[in-house]
Amino acid sequence: MSTLRCGLLLLVALLAGCGGGGGGGSEQSVPGDPGLESPARPNLLIIMADDLGYNDLGSSGGNTLGDTPRLDAFARQSLRFTRHYAYSTCSPARVALLTGRHPERLGFLPNGRGISAEFDTLAARLQAAGYTTSHIGK
Repeated sequence: MSTLRCGLLLLVALLAGCGGGGGGGSEQSVPGDPGLESPARPNLLIIMADDLGYNDLGSSGGNTLGDTPRLDAFARQSLRFTRHYAYSTCSPARVALLTGRHPERLGFLPNGRGISAEFDTLAARLQAAGYTTSHIGK
């Protein structure tokens, strides 16, 4: 699996865990540990890694990077999606991550002017829902 596929796989797994519940501020238990409680609005961590292959992590059946116990544990608590698409360069992958849309449908061109302000981003929607967002990296 290419870098983008793995990054998008992690993104989708993380976002799937924050889907709409009943709201109302009630707490729900963490899957796999009935003794722990989590807030109704979970923390989100999205990791997008360059040059990470599908079989580089133990959670995918390989471990060409060596032991990755924390990432493997994280993967066990996540939802796994197996149908996805990878772009050959990083800028369309980032646009897909930020907007949840295919870059070509937005009129986005690699090394172009960026995302048009008319399109919502994941960060803007999370901020509207009361989250504090941050971007670290490129």
